[in-house]
Amino acid sequence: MSGDISSGLSTAEATVQARYDVDNVARAGVTDGQKESWIDGKITVASDNVTLDGLRLHSYNGSLKFDGNDIDNFVLQNSYVTGFTGSNAISYTGDTTASTNTGWTIKGNMIGGVSGGTGGSLNLTNITQGSVAENVFFRPAAAHMYLTDSKLVTVHNNFFYHGTHADGANFDNSLTKFQAAADKGWGYVGFNGDAGYGYSGYGFGYGYGASDATFSKMGSYGGYGGYGPTGYVPSGYGLDAYGGGGSKQADFLYYGRNYIAEVKGDSDYINFSGNWGAYNSGGIQFWDEGDASHSFEFISIQNNDMTKFINADQDGLLATLSSRHKSGLVGGVVFQVNDGSSSKNLLIKGNEIYGDIGQILNNNDLDALIEIGGEVNGVVIDGNTIDWSGAVSSSERITGSVINQGIHLYGDVNGAGTLPILVKDNVFKTANITSNYESSALFLNTADQSTLGILKSDVLINDAGNSTFNAWIANTTDVGNYATASDKLYVYGQTASVYAPRDFDEAGNNSDIGFQKDAYDYSALTYDFSSLIA
Repeated sequence: MSGDISSGLSTAEATVQARYDVDNVARAGVTDGQKESWIDGKITVASDNVTLDGLRLHSYNGSLKFDGNDIDNFVLQNSYVTGFTGSNAISYTGDTTASTNTGWTIKGNMIGGVSGGTGGSLNLTNITQGSVAENVFFRPAAAHMYLTDSKLVTVHNNFFYHGTHADGANFDNSLTKFQAAADKGWGYVGFNGDAGYGYSGYGFGYGYGASDATFSKMGSYGGYGGYGPTGYVPSGYGLDAYGGGGSKQADFLYYGRNYIAEVKGDSDYINFSGNWGAYNSGGIQFWDEGDASHSFEFISIQNNDMTKFINADQDGLLATLSSRHKSGLVGGVVFQVNDGSSSKNLLIKGNEIYGDIGQILNNNDLDALIEIGGEVNGVVIDGNTIDWSGAVSSSERITGSVINQGIHLYGDVNGAGTLPILVKDNVFKTANITSNYESSALFLNTADQSTLGILKSDVLINDAGNSTFNAWIANTTDVGNYATASDKLYVYGQTASVYAPRDFDEAGNNSDIGFQKDAYDYSALTYDFSSLIA
């Protein structure tokens, strides 16, 4: 999966749209004409060695459940799992006993189309060996996928498509299909005007929306109306209940935050490779939940394509609400752990990440395409294409300039590492530089980040195509069309002299910058995931 995803995205989108599960009939197969296996109910898996193959599972109350927490060799393949509420997504929590929850394969499925509530489409906890491959994830109610306290898991060649469908987000032009299915009583009730989930349910009140009628606090992913401040345009899924409309309806847009995936807890030997992502508000996130005892070891994020990011908070509502969920936009890779974490060996290699500066709308948006914060040792950022393009939005609300980064490093990254942080052979692109647009290819933020620490590690910039640091800085092909050299490499709190190469053994509390054509040997920091890829 190489090249600009934008060039091949239309074909992939057409394939997804053609296969949306919106028919309330037993459908014939594409090749043999035989009717598919259609289960209008629930399957409960309670033992090892279960394979579900070629099924159509569509249920508002959830069609796939697990009984027990020691299930090995589970396979779900070539199936639809659609139309569930967020709380009824595919969810499995295994126990923590060694050698359990192994041999999981989730392959070739279509998963998503969440019909209400909030939650990821696939939630796996304590998996000790597994593969999630060649699936299409679409229209979730939070992240497409959550992975917690797991190890030896590969997420390979999936398509993570289209963020939450609140407020009429309709980038796939398929909203009418879902509305029609809801009107026929065929699931997807989140699209259907009806009495219900408003003042004290999924709208503002006690549920997933604001916690009081003044909209001063947010309960979860919602703003004024749970899933979206104004509801499902034009008739609502928000302020005045589920399809209400009326006097409280206002012209706000809030799509609902969503990511490709979020990894939490203690998760080791995790590989994301060859995945596509489009029309999401964020990419792949590793987050220790603010707990320094959590860590991630031997993490590989390689050859993924992420593009068409959409800001979930189009009208700046999140900044006014009491919630940790402040950002409406997150970059392609975010890795954040506390200072003192035992996290180590993070490889981010060969990814193509395309950001649109027109989607940077709020002060709290995370505006780096690769962002690493806190203590993780052995960091290699190698051979990525990091591309900002587009134009500043006319609705821009940030005071002053739009400021973003290709790579942003902050906190005690590599705090106890014996090798410098390696930034190797990356290509930074900026297709649109205007008077109110500032960008840094590489931003080393040495400010004190409280629980995340202070960036002190040496940073080695390596580029085989450029023999000297000055040649690298001047290379518009590799480092982009930036206005000045200081835009390409910015170190917080230091003078312009930092842009010259410096020795790694120089004393000081701040990062030292080095450059060379050939890198150190970092092979010991990586892990061969080929045996895990199905």
